[in-house]
Amino acid sequence: MTENRPEAVKARTGAIIFTVYGFFALAGILALALACHLPVLAVISAALTLIWCAGYLWASASLDRLGAQEVLSVPHSFPGEEVALQLTLSNRKWLPLAWVKIEKQGTPLLENIDSPYLTVPEGGQNCRLGWLAWFQEARWDYRIIPRRRGLYQIGPMTLTSGDPFGLFTRSRTIPGGPRLLVYPPLLEAGLAIPLWPDPLGEKQARDFLYPDPLALAGVREYSPGDTLRRINWVATAKTQKLLVNLLEGSVGTRVVLAIGDPEPNQPIQMDKWEEYSFELLTAAAASLALALARQRLEVGLLSAYAPVDSPHQATWLPPGAGKELEIITLLALISPRPIRDFNAFLSENPLPPRARLVILTRCYNENNFRQWQNIARGRPITCLVLEDKGEKLPAGVYTLFPGWQQDRELARMVMGPLWEVE
Repeated sequence: MTENRPEAVKARTGAIIFTVYGFFALAGILALALACHLPVLAVISAALTLIWCAGYLWASASLDRLGAQEVLSVPHSFPGEEVALQLTLSNRKWLPLAWVKIEKQGTPLLENIDSPYLTVPEGGQNCRLGWLAWFQEARWDYRIIPRRRGLYQIGPMTLTSGDPFGLFTRSRTIPGGPRLLVYPPLLEAGLAIPLWPDPLGEKQARDFLYPDPLALAGVREYSPGDTLRRINWVATAKTQKLLVNLLEGSVGTRVVLAIGDPEPNQPIQMDKWEEYSFELLTAAAASLALALARQRLEVGLLSAYAPVDSPHQATWLPPGAGKELEIITLLALISPRPIRDFNAFLSENPLPPRARLVILTRCYNENNFRQWQNIARGRPITCLVLEDKGEKLPAGVYTLFPGWQQDRELARMVMGPLWEVE
């Protein structure tokens, strides 16, 4: 872990006598007292000079070989799940420390439980620890509960220590720290998948009518009901797992989930309802991706929004088997600000064969829906919208989460308990 160089030793605020000028003043007073044979003044000035030197040297060496680290029990979680966190402070030198202060930035979206940190009014967190002996290591275990999807940086931390008299301090910043990836919340099937008849077209059969045994598309793990003739014994022997051949004729329908808002003018600052609606769309997309994957469908993701770790690259993940974890990871990382025109980005990435386009957007627009149909080039298309204006929607357009603006439980599940529906 890379550490920045410690700052210079600082005197306590308001203690002018313990600044550099104060040291020279004390030395001058001591010399004058010795020259004038003033024993009381000489003893007092000598004691203050010794305290100044001892405190300065102690503070100078206080951060040497002092390490601090926080470790997460898991690197990812879902909103509402508890994640264990361990803070370790180690003093690897002979000099003991009378006190150590740890400061770091906090966020209300991470709730602390049994934490040694105290939240300050400025939004940060600090922890003041007592005596730390030579070559001693101290550990504190606490928990955090993430309340919303995203990538959270636990840190950086700033260590501050000094002399036992509290006259001098020294600080050092430890950059980085563990990162916690919080996936979008997985909503109930009745919420994430509206009850419309056959949303992906005709019902999928378990196997194609005449699968071609020579057109091998891959292998997958054996499921109850698979015929023994499909077992790939060579792959089973190599992996020690029972695997079956996936034939081209039996490959499930491909689905591309697309999140987009084709409005040309995006506001610089999103209001709370726009942010809420975007979080609902990501949660619905994550729930749909897992539900479709359980039906043995190949799922992909397309979005004009960029992940926070690649802010200049829009999201395009072609459909494939076993990509549901990649999809929910991308949905956890995307920011609510589009970097590309949705319709243009959609037209640049043609749909693969046997793929259905499922678009999740805020509101229905007839012109946009026609343009999406033209981009799909005859492929089946489904549009899921949040805004319900009470109008009769055409075939292929369905409403997600009816009454979502008044649903307090849904809002707290997606946005966290601090977010309130007006």
